[in-house]
Amino acid sequence: MQEIKIERLDSSYIDECLDLVWLVFSEFEVPVFPREGAVEYKRIIEETRQKKNITFYGALDGERVVGVLGMRENNHIGYFYVNKDYHKRGIGKSLFKRMVQDYEKKTFTVNAAPYGVPIYTRLGFVPTDKEQNVKGVIFTPMKYN
Repeated sequence: MQEIKIERLDSSYIDECLDLVWLVFSEFEVPVFPREGAVEYKRIIEETRQKKNITFYGALDGERVVGVLGMRENNHIGYFYVNKDYHKRGIGKSLFKRMVQDYEKKTFTVNAAPYGVPIYTRLGFVPTDKEQNVKGVIFTPMKYN
């Protein structure tokens, strides 16, 4: 197995990143989301694909993207997913540490899906409100300082 590279990705990776987002979301979140939420999340992904309004950091195994962290404006994490075959290897933590290097202001927000809440907690995020459901998308608002 070769070393996983962590880097900021250029826009040519956006489709591969968003395909990974949907793959991992489908495996871990769709089972607990109402159907309406899964449809809405897919719509959000496709809107991102068209607008390209996100900066991705990627974990690369060779040329293959196996983990992503997507940053929106205002220091908001829009996507943070790692392929299940690469879980428990510190890839998420490495992606987060790499992303933080690029931001002068070290305060970040996220709307964490249920499966992600424990991961964000381990990274130092704290809930800022209770779990919410907007158009079937279930999330807990969290913040990192």
